[in-house]
Amino acid sequence: MNFLESIIYLLILFIMVILSLAIYLNLKKYKEGAMSLLFNRKSETIRVCEIFAAAMVIFALNRLLGIGNSIYPDLGLATIYSVTWFILIILFIYILYALYNIMRLKES
Repeated sequence: MNFLESIIYLLILFIMVILSLAIYLNLKKYKEGAMSLLFNRKSETIRVCEIFAAAMVIFALNRLLGIGNSIYPDLGLATIYSVTWFILIILFIYILYALYNIMRLKES
C-alpha cells in the first residue's frame, strides 16, 4: 500500500467515524425527537433501509469473492473484490449521511 492509498483510507475512515459520531451524539441529545423523525420520515427511512439491505448483499458477495480469491488467486478476483469494496464504502457513507439527515433536528 502506498502513501496515497493510506491517506485515502484514513480520510474515508475519518468521514465514517465523524458521521457515526454525529448520529450517536444526535441520538444522545434528542433521543425521542430523533427516533420519532425516523417514523415521521417513513419513505426516506425505508429507502435508506433498502439501500442498507442491498449493501449487505454486496458485502456477502464481497466476502465470497475474498474467499474465492484466496483459494484461486489466478482468476483475477482481486480487481472485482476491490471494486465492490469501494462501492460498499460509498454506500455505507451514504447510508450514514442519510440517517444523520433524517434524524437531525433542525434548529429554529
